[in-house]
Amino acid sequence: MDKIKEMQDKLKSGGVELRTFSTNDELRAAGIGGEGDSPKIEGYAAVFNSPSDNLGYFVETIRAGAFDGADFSQCKAVWNHNDDIVLGSVSGNTLSLQVNERGLFYSTTPPETQFVKDTVIEVMRRGDVDKSSFRFVIAEDGDEWRYDPVTDIVYRSITKIA
Repeated sequence: MDKIKEMQDKLKSGGVELRTFSTNDELRAAGIGGEGDSPKIEGYAAVFNSPSDNLGYFVETIRAGAFDGADFSQCKAVWNHNDDIVLGSVSGNTLSLQVNERGLFYSTTPPETQFVKDTVIEVMRRGDVDKSSFRFVIAEDGDEWRYDPVTDIVYRSITKIA
């Protein structure tokens, strides 16, 4: 189908894809403004079987099982998609990723620098940041497409993330 081929061609150009979700991320506030444990940033990077908003080209759903066998060893939590502002990493044992029945859950302990306190922790504490996003690569044959001519919408189901 022409619409599906058009969407697939648009995605092939970059390889790495990015999605943003409102998933009720939370900041564990222990230690903010006082003594105690370091703050943690936790939430869901992806939620299974929950259709996205229209991404401009299509509506997307990540199926349960899409992360089975995925390699998380090089994953990093970064601020605002900036690889220079690392909040945690799997290799540094400051980021953990766990797939459960809801989706891909993350927990990171950010560095206790003034920059992170002012730029990350404070805006999360105030509720100014309420979304989370993740970058991913689809495995070969890791998605399914369908077109609904009634609504003129293309739907993509992600079945396997590399």
